[in-house]
Amino acid sequence: MRYQISFLFLFVLTSVFPHNGSLVTWGNPTYAGDNSAVSSNLSSGVTEIFSTSTAFAALKGNILSPTVTLTHTNSDNIVSNSDVVTITATFSESITATPTLSLTGNFSNALMNATTSGAVWTYTWTVSTTVTSTTATVSGTDLSGNTYSGTDSITFIIDDSAYVYLDSNGVTIKATNAAVVGNSYAVSGTMYTVVDDTTIAAQIANGNVNLCTTLVTDM
Repeated sequence: MRYQISFLFLFVLTSVFPHNGSLVTWGNPTYAGDNSAVSSNLSSGVTEIFSTSTAFAALKGNILSPTVTLTHTNSDNIVSNSDVVTITATFSESITATPTLSLTGNFSNALMNATTSGAVWTYTWTVSTTVTSTTATVSGTDLSGNTYSGTDSITFIIDDSAYVYLDSNGVTIKATNAAVVGNSYAVSGTMYTVVDDTTIAAQIANGNVNLCTTLVTDM
């Protein structure tokens, strides 16, 4: 009877407390009927119970990989060059410093920024790319050494057509009224910097020949 009560007690603990971090064993010559010597170690973190005819072992430890939810500050998944987008990774538990973020076609394993929560990390991305789409993924390791191995991601479409476009003549790059002087936008895989009368000379002096001169009125 004492053996049965002890086993039932441990079964309840296993169900309620999923993981923490050590191995606790106990038993005695009369069929492991007493856990009083180690009961304080069984109050939390038990993940699995093992037994023989004369002893028990309770496995304690976080063996689960963290999960993550990715969000961002853009109103949708369509961005333009020079936009500033904050990407937030909210993990299911605290992560060791420092998780990283990758954007396909742009960069890999950029360090993320800490917040007040060890589970929440951010990255501020100033869009500057010639690719038309990019996928954000993260990596990280929890405090028990378990590596995030999920496939959560965000795919962004980079669309600069609201700012610059190829004229119908097939040669001239033109700026719309929304274009910002000094910003660079992509057309067909090439970045073009929007200039006006006050900025064109400096851009040319710096060797930048990919210029959008729609706003230049005095050549």
